[in-house]
Amino acid sequence: MKKSILALTINVIAIIVILLWIALQANSASEMTRLRNALLFSVGTMDDFTWTPSQVPNDYRQEHTTVPNGIVQFQLSTEQASSQWKTTLNTVDKLRKNTLFGRAIQSSTEQALALIVNEGRGYCADYTQVINALSYQNKVFAREWGMSFDGYGGWGHAFSEFYIEEWNKWVFVDVYNGFYVRKQGQTEPLSVLEFRQLLENSPNEIVVIRTKGKFGFKHDQALLDYYSRGVDQFYLWWANDSLSYDEHLVIQWVAQFGRPVEQLTAIIIGAHPKIKALPLVTNELMRTKIYRLKIKLISIVVILSLLGLFSGYLLILLIKRRKTLKKRGQV
Repeated sequence: MKKSILALTINVIAIIVILLWIALQANSASEMTRLRNALLFSVGTMDDFTWTPSQVPNDYRQEHTTVPNGIVQFQLSTEQASSQWKTTLNTVDKLRKNTLFGRAIQSSTEQALALIVNEGRGYCADYTQVINALSYQNKVFAREWGMSFDGYGGWGHAFSEFYIEEWNKWVFVDVYNGFYVRKQGQTEPLSVLEFRQLLENSPNEIVVIRTKGKFGFKHDQALLDYYSRGVDQFYLWWANDSLSYDEHLVIQWVAQFGRPVEQLTAIIIGAHPKIKALPLVTNELMRTKIYRLKIKLISIVVILSLLGLFSGYLLILLIKRRKTLKKRGQV
């Protein structure tokens, strides 16, 4: 019995040490995001970023559910247009009407829409979440991109891309900051990949077109400098089903325990979108580091699971032995 108690004690101490290590790694919101991103991280091929809505990859999760009434009503009150591009711009303009660049919402899509419109709250990821749903209602295919400034950690930005059928191309729009871009001498807006390429090679050829509402930067050069800092850390979120995510019964239940618990649960059950990073020579070292972190985290999860199971076994064994000794009158 003493050996079992000793083994259980060692097991519990090991579990506590591992949990303390995780807590130390997640010592800020940015580092917590890095841990999350590591678990979701993969590197794409160029085909993963150039597909069209007629050739959506099988593992990319598309929206499919019924649109909530709040989103339907918002869109019905938006000025209707004859083209997908104008419809998208009208939606962006209306969404940004009261933008105050407020604190993060991190809630359901319908609630995020209400808080953005009524209170001007929300940050970039709230806007991409909402615009995904509004575009789905508009029958415009939208997808969410991100970029990082710190090796795929929590210091970064989220923005959108829309497939515009009249041009048969993807178009980049930063909904949160209120702009899209084109190249000097061209009329059609740029895609995310086209924008990134110009940022890297010819930033002076980028023309910034502001949408309605408050602009997110002091001037255009500040915008270009901001994006240039993350030019080699672009990645695509591998889903646009924010409404289906909201409807998931498990996600709804765990959301009451806070965002970290909700996201961890979503990762475990496979409901959280994954990340596809652009495969660039300049981000190879950062990709290697985040992959190593991913392997370390997966290993820790496996070890914790085994330690937990073994601790449970030892505890049951101790309880049974104690009952046996009690019956014999030895306790």
